[in-house]
Formats: sequence, C-alpha cells, structure tokens
Amino acid sequence: MKKLVWIVFGLLLALWSGTLWVAAEFTRWAGAFIGSGQAVDWAAMASGWKLPAWLAWWVDPSLIESTMSTAVWALEAARDALPWLETATGWLVALAWVVWGFGALALLLVTLGAHALVSRRLVPHPAGA
Repeated sequence: MKKLVWIVFGLLLALWSGTLWVAAEFTRWAGAFIGSGQAVDWAAMASGWKLPAWLAWWVDPSLIESTMSTAVWALEAARDALPWLETATGWLVALAWVVWGFGALALLLVTLGAHALVSRRLVPHPAGA
C-alpha cells in the first residue's frame, strides 16, 4: 500500500511538472512571437477571415460576426500593450516555476500524510489497547 501511495505521488508529480513545463514553453513562445512584431497583424488577418458555411448550422452567423468584430477590436486595443507583454513573459515563466515548487511541496506533504496514515493502519495493535 505504501508503494501505491508513492507511485501515485510520482505520477501526479510527473503530470504537474509536464503541465507547468508546457505552460512555461508556451509563454516563452508567445513572448518571442509578440516580440517579433507578427502579433500586430492579427487584427488585419482576423478581419479578413471567411468562416466555413457549415458553421452556420451550429452557430448564428450574426453571433460569429459580432464575436469577430469584438476580437478585432480587442487585438487593436492590445497593440499598445504588446511591448509590455514581451518583457512580462520572463517574469511569468519564473512565476510559473515558483507555483510549480509550491504545488510539488503541497503534493509531497499530502503524500507524506498518506504514507503515515497507511503505516499506522498496517501496524497491528494489541486487542486490549
């Protein structure tokens, strides 16, 4: 039973670590993409998108158009914040790994508690105690 507790800990820690690694790499990629200046053209690209006809079966076309116009407005409004977002990615990656450390520590503490509970249940107690 103790081995099962630690196997579950290892699997959860691997899942947690992989998730944070992917998030950190995505943040780095987004920072590089924003820094390259390609993100500024998103608004122009998004306004020219033609949506497939089959989508009208599932979603009202007026809703799609209003969503697209809102997205274009948000991208144009965010244009001034793009240089700031590029510098913030370094801090965000560091913050992600700090969060990972706290999460890993919390997972370790829960696992140690589960290990202690399993150990207590496996120790035979005298009948009179």
